[in-house]
Amino acid sequence: MTKPILNQVNKIIKPGKKFVVSAEPDKTKFPQQHHFWNELGKIKTHTFLDISELERIEEYAKKHEVKPVE
Repeated sequence: MTKPILNQVNKIIKPGKKFVVSAEPDKTKFPQQHHFWNELGKIKTHTFLDISELERIEEYAKKHEVKPVE
């Protein structure tokens, strides 16, 4: 299920670094969401970050002079 979604993203935004930001869902309360979250973390084409690591995106953007997609 994750590949079709990411393939759509890749068609829209081809070049550049891609981030997936998420918080780990509770494994016992939300087993399906936790499984999906684990699968996202395995994808090598995107950098997977916890919600607490948002500053890494800002650092990357400043370092590489990232501009918004037009």
